[in-house]
Amino acid sequence: MNGDTKKITILFMLITYVIIFELCVVLPLAPRISEIYGINASNISMLNLGYAIAGLFAPIFGFIADKHGVKKTMIISTLLFTFGALVMGFGEKAIFYVAARFLIGLGYYSLIGIIYSYTALIVEENKLGRISGYYKIFFGLAILTSPVLGSFMIENYSIAFIYRVLAASSIVCLIGLLILKFPDKRMEKMDFNDVKFLIKNKTTILCLLMTFFLCIPAIVFYNYYSIHLESIGMTQMEIGQMYVFISFGTLLAGFLILLFSDKLGKLKFVIFGVILCLIGILPLSTSTKTLLLIFSFIWSLGYDIIWGLHSTMAALIYKKATGTFLTMISLAMAFTNIFSNIVSPFLYRAGGFRLNTIVCFISLVLTGILYIKVYYIDRKL
Repeated sequence: MNGDTKKITILFMLITYVIIFELCVVLPLAPRISEIYGINASNISMLNLGYAIAGLFAPIFGFIADKHGVKKTMIISTLLFTFGALVMGFGEKAIFYVAARFLIGLGYYSLIGIIYSYTALIVEENKLGRISGYYKIFFGLAILTSPVLGSFMIENYSIAFIYRVLAASSIVCLIGLLILKFPDKRMEKMDFNDVKFLIKNKTTILCLLMTFFLCIPAIVFYNYYSIHLESIGMTQMEIGQMYVFISFGTLLAGFLILLFSDKLGKLKFVIFGVILCLIGILPLSTSTKTLLLIFSFIWSLGYDIIWGLHSTMAALIYKKATGTFLTMISLAMAFTNIFSNIVSPFLYRAGGFRLNTIVCFISLVLTGILYIKVYYIDRKL
């Protein structure tokens, strides 16, 4: 990689840290957030509907990036994220929370898709796994630091203070976007027939379905894990510490992807991740702290191995309109989040956290089957 490419990937790592920190900081704080805004803990996922709905607009950003350039699109997306953080930082009612996370979601879903699609353009294919590992390490660092920092800031300051810090951090990323020179690496020019082909293609449909099943645990599990931990008697700081322990699995996933995915094969790593997830998920509905620690680590290691390679592998399927395709993946993520945020309160009330883990188990079995179909049987990679 040349100097410009290295600077861009470093900036992308920083952006990844900021947007994932925001995504993860609210998860262990769910009991406190429900208390702050006066809603039943079982309905906590409903507050995140604005964030999920924002992802429906992700393909628009991907199409703009393909047509008019990555840098301009990323600047707009970062501005939206910053503005959302500022709204959250100075608004005190639940409506501000929903609106702010909608704006933040617009930034997140467009940025996460564009980062991987543009990386696939400027980095050699045999080095993509390594770069994905770096991104996942910063992802893991965000998960590692967000529970403790979030718990500290909400206990000593307020949730608004957290978002003022995030606004300042995103402004730093925005300055980096304005300063750095981005190589003009656009896709081939698209027309309506290209878009229609992309939408109707069987592989696209299978990839979107795969993303749907993979995303379900992100809401059904993570939105309610802190509620489960509180129900078995853990304090806010103990819940934060449990999420820190989970993050060590995420960090290890990043290092494993960095060191071995290109050498041993990305698909093998993903299937290994699915197996770890299936081993780790069901015991997490117990109340034994030792078991929770062990299986939380196994679960997070497996889940983040899959996510660490998901967008990277998808970026290699279509050489044309990669940005549009990856933001379609983001659209599938958003649709799943909307669906899961609506359904998960009913699941939790119907069968408690145990039913949530069973649903996650089934969805991951289907994820693994679709990975084998798309990337092995159909030989797309």
